[in-house]
Amino acid sequence: MRQKSILLPFLALVGGLAGLALRLWQRNLAYDPTTQLMDPGSPISVALLVFLAALAAVVLVISVTEGKASGDRFPFHCSGKWYLGLMIAGACLFFFAAAVGVPELRDKIQLWRSSMLFSATPAPMPIAQGITLALCLAGGMGALITGRNNGRLTEASVTRNWSTLPAYAALPWLISVYQEHSVSADLTAVYLPILASAALLLALYFQSACYFDRTNLPAVRFFSTMGPALGLASLGDGLTLFQILFTLALTVTALAGLAALSWGTAPTRLKA
Repeated sequence: MRQKSILLPFLALVGGLAGLALRLWQRNLAYDPTTQLMDPGSPISVALLVFLAALAAVVLVISVTEGKASGDRFPFHCSGKWYLGLMIAGACLFFFAAAVGVPELRDKIQLWRSSMLFSATPAPMPIAQGITLALCLAGGMGALITGRNNGRLTEASVTRNWSTLPAYAALPWLISVYQEHSVSADLTAVYLPILASAALLLALYFQSACYFDRTNLPAVRFFSTMGPALGLASLGDGLTLFQILFTLALTVTALAGLAALSWGTAPTRLKA
C-alpha cells in the first residue's frame, strides 16, 4: 500500500485559496487606478510575497524529505472514483475553455488588425493563444484518457502519449501569458500569472515524465503542489473567462495527479 498523505494536497488547496484572498486584497488596497500600478512596498504586497515564499519553502522541504510513494513504477494508478471525477472535471474545463475562447481569440485578432493600421505600437499577434485554443481539445482528451487508464491500472506504456497532451497545451499558454504581461512596467501586477503558468507546465511535465521511466518524485510533489496553489491565487488577477477556465483546467488536472500520488493504491495486477 502507498503511504497516505493529505498534507501536500491540503497545502495546494488551502495555500491557493489563501493566496487568492491576499491577491484580491492587494488589488483593492495597493492598486492605483490612476497610474494603473500596484505599490510594491505596501504591507499587503509584501505579505503576499512572504506568504508565497514561505509556502514554497515548506512544500520544498516536504517534497524532498517525504519517502517514496510505493515500490511500483506507476505512481498515478488510482482506482478511486474521486480521481476519475477530478480528471473528468479537468477535461470538461479544457473543453469549456475551447468553446469560450473562440470569440475571445476573434476579438484579439480584430484588435491586432486595427492596431496594425491605426496604432504606432501594434498589439501582439495572438499566435500563442490560438495554438493554446487548438490544443485545448487535445489536453481535454489527454486528461480524460489518462484518468480512465490510471483508474483501470493500465500499463504506463499505454498511457504515456496521452499523459503528455495537457503539458503540450500548457506550453503555448505560458508563452501567451508572458507575451501579454511582459510589456507591463508593473512587475508586482503581472508576476503571479507568469509564475502560475510556469509552475503548472512543470507540474504536468514532471507528472508525464513518470510514464516514460523518468520519475523525479521531489519535483513532481513540489510543482504539483505549487502549480495548483499559484493557479488558484492567479484567479484574482482579473482574468478573462477563457483564462479562468484554462487555468482551472490545468490546476484541476495537476491536482488530480498529486492526489493520486498521495492517496492512490499500488496496483497488484496491471492491465495491458
